[in-house]
Amino acid sequence: MPEGLYAPFDRPPARKAGLRGMGPRRRGPSGGRRKGSLGRRMARSVSWLLIGLGVIVLIDAGVTIVWQEPLSALYTTVKQHELAGSLEALDTAPVVGQEAHSLRLLHGAKARIKLLARDLEDHAAEGSAVGRIEIPHIGANYVLVDGTSTSSLEKGPGVYSHTIYPRRSFPGLRGTTAIAGHRTTFLAPFRHINDLTRGDKIFVTMPYGRFTYTVEKLRTVLPTDVAAAVRPVGHPQLVLSACTPAFSASHRLLVYARQTAITPLGAARVYDERLLAKRYRTSMVAKGVGLPVGGLRHTFFRPTDAHSRSGSRAARAGQ
Repeated sequence: MPEGLYAPFDRPPARKAGLRGMGPRRRGPSGGRRKGSLGRRMARSVSWLLIGLGVIVLIDAGVTIVWQEPLSALYTTVKQHELAGSLEALDTAPVVGQEAHSLRLLHGAKARIKLLARDLEDHAAEGSAVGRIEIPHIGANYVLVDGTSTSSLEKGPGVYSHTIYPRRSFPGLRGTTAIAGHRTTFLAPFRHINDLTRGDKIFVTMPYGRFTYTVEKLRTVLPTDVAAAVRPVGHPQLVLSACTPAFSASHRLLVYARQTAITPLGAARVYDERLLAKRYRTSMVAKGVGLPVGGLRHTFFRPTDAHSRSGSRAARAGQ
């Protein structure tokens, strides 16, 4: 074998690419490897968490623009359900004590409505259910709460408090009833009030009456111009208030509606019928006439006598 050449089985092992030297690799302590690996995993977890939060925020913003803010809407939906139960209990609560005695002394529906409205206005707690507002043109139907504080408006539309704004009042009392509501958050009850036009109807139902309002005009004012929402105008009116434009609190959009009809409910209606029935019975007894078949309600509280009068005229004509 030539000198300087190795036999095939005597050659030294070839060096591996990327290795320095032929000696064994020196490894650091095993604890250092574990700490480095744990740190990398935590960094990756935080990164994914931030990415997920960013996606949620973007989805929330998109839904808010197209519809409304979904998380606060869920909260208000739960609160509205609770308020509906409270309002039902308020509607069916009996009138007792001095208030019941005062109602029996009043002979007109408007006077009784005023008494009941004043009592509810004076005793309603901040944020409690006091009525319901319906705006058919924009599909709005929500339980009303007393007050316009931040926590109150998170539950639903709120009636301006007479203790803060003395010139505003509950429906049924003289003056202006002002109601505020959100447009983009907390179920956005007044999101589309900008779509209301002259002649649209708004219904406010209280435990003592149902009030119909007809829209007259819309107006945009500065947030500091509170007087524009609560100023008396010489007749009962309703004013809806919300931020404008949407997603901004730079101005307030006001919707003015005139009261055009009242229907007594609850104690206001029941006591009215009792008093009328008592007067009718007294009149019949004084005349020596017995009560007609069908009872007082059938005879006295029929909607109209036009059909009976026309029938009498036809009978006389046939004679």
